Amino acid sequence: MASVQVILSTQSDWRHWIQTIETAAVQAEIWKYVNPDTKESELSPLEKPNEPTVQTVNPSATNYKDLSDIEREELRDLKITFKREYKEYTVMKAAMSSLVKRIQETVDRKHHYLLEKKHTAYEMITALQKRLSPTQKARERDLASAYRKLLNAPRNSELDDWLAEWQIVFTQCKTLNLPEVYDNRASVDFLNAVKAIDIHFAENQLDKIQILEEEGKVCPDILTLLDRFETRRRISPVVKGRSQPAFATLQGKSLPESPQKKRFNKVTKPPTPCLCGEEHFYSTCPYLMESTRPAGWTPDPETLKRVDETLQKTPWLREKVEAA
Repeated sequence: MASVQVILSTQSDWRHWIQTIETAAVQAEIWKYVNPDTKESELSPLEKPNEPTVQTVNPSATNYKDLSDIEREELRDLKITFKREYKEYTVMKAAMSSLVKRIQETVDRKHHYLLEKKHTAYEMITALQKRLSPTQKARERDLASAYRKLLNAPRNSELDDWLAEWQIVFTQCKTLNLPEVYDNRASVDFLNAVKAIDIHFAENQLDKIQILEEEGKVCPDILTLLDRFETRRRISPVVKGRSQPAFATLQGKSLPESPQKKRFNKVTKPPTPCLCGEEHFYSTCPYLMESTRPAGWTPDPETLKRVDETLQKTPWLREKVEAA
């Protein structure tokens, strides 16, 4: 399938454009020759290898007959090496020419004046970078704005694009060390946004982060959470809707049922185990919903203690229960 070309027309195109140029150059193993972030004086030149001669192994020799058997063997090895290096050189030289052509074809014609008298890919990219690459502050503002937009989950039809954008924006924010992705902020923001899509997954992961933070351990970053969420979508159907009901008790007190229960789409199996350890929804748990308790039901003291302790050690879940 043919890739879609990115045309460099404005500063907003720069990031995507230079990304495609860098990818093509890296694949051709020529990025070190054209990287615009490298000073010209420090740039690695693409040099044509020199073909070895009899003088290479014996400066006093005038022809092949003057060489000893050992020198002839050495010369043969050098010629083999030369043929390999020369082949690599011709491939890279062709790739450099191809990259120059690609740059000319993917830059808007109104900017072609920047390419005048520029004969190498490095000269072209450097000139374009000076004119069309956004400043550091402008890029930081654009990324912060893109990050804020991600805090609201989209409609289901746009979910794949939203998840992909999370990965792109998070990676770029990390590169610039923006405060939005400091410590576990991005992970928590992502999971809070995911609540609108799959509240069970989000709450389960937030609970794990809470425990890891209390224990001083490393928490999963966005990329790990994205992988987990994608796996979850594959192995278990996500309950649709902007929010899902959760029912709980706090210190043995039952809470009223959420009016959103009427909109709850039933699935055959709960996405995650209940707080009591059984595999059922909160709405059917006798430890959390007094109305579901059968006549003569007696709670297990250890289970009841574990449920109450979980609520006490999970502030965000306790606040959710109190608000309900």
